Amino acid sequence: MIVVKVELWPLGDPHEAEELARLFISNDLTGTLESGNYKVRMCVGDDVIGADVRQHWRAHGWPSLVQRAIGAACDAGSVGRKKLGL
Repeated sequence: MIVVKVELWPLGDPHEAEELARLFISNDLTGTLESGNYKVRMCVGDDVIGADVRQHWRAHGWPSLVQRAIGAACDAGSVGRKKLGL
């Protein structure tokens, strides 16, 4: 599982950090050696948005997977887009 934590640090101060969102990406074990399928859960405050990433080419690496997961979660719910300012 990959977990991505998104925080706002006012004026760069980590002591004043506010968590904006948390993203959970888990392999659903239905992929192949070349590509994987993933379940995505994004928590924004009390809202939880679910999405899927299908046929992610493993050779593209985790940064590409995280990018696709954020996009899928934002596309899945207007609440996510609104709260993230997208």
